[in-house]
Amino acid sequence: ARHEMVSMLPALILGCEPHHNILDLCAAPGSKTTQLLGLLPASREGLLIANDPDRLRLARLKHRLQKETDPRGTLVTSFDARFFPRFRNTPFHRILADVPCSGDGMLRRLPRTLPDWTSSDGCRLHPTQAQILARAVALMPPGGKV
Repeated sequence: ARHEMVSMLPALILGCEPHHNILDLCAAPGSKTTQLLGLLPASREGLLIANDPDRLRLARLKHRLQKETDPRGTLVTSFDARFFPRFRNTPFHRILADVPCSGDGMLRRLPRTLPDWTSSDGCRLHPTQAQILARAVALMPPGGKV
């Protein structure tokens, strides 16, 4: 899949290190997850958890991880990101939350979708986005980064 350069910034900005436990809360289809793995050495000590609630999208993520990366040290889970469980004795030093969006960024690339778009599309998702961010902050230890 082709992705815009701007979509690659979050993984770079997180500043992940080999000893960090990393949580990708909304991981599918996996471009940012594979980018995170590509930025870390294969000998990393930390765990990377790739989570997505949609099992169909998760299957594509698993396939992508097996095809494009060394998935050792990677765990794939399927939880609603708003209620992601706390893993005992596993702090998440870095959390990536590419939350669900209305797709209005696609309007520039696919102008034919403009007649179907309404401002309420983005507003409808705001509560979910805010809940995912709140959960990410709650899961992060002091000094962590979302």
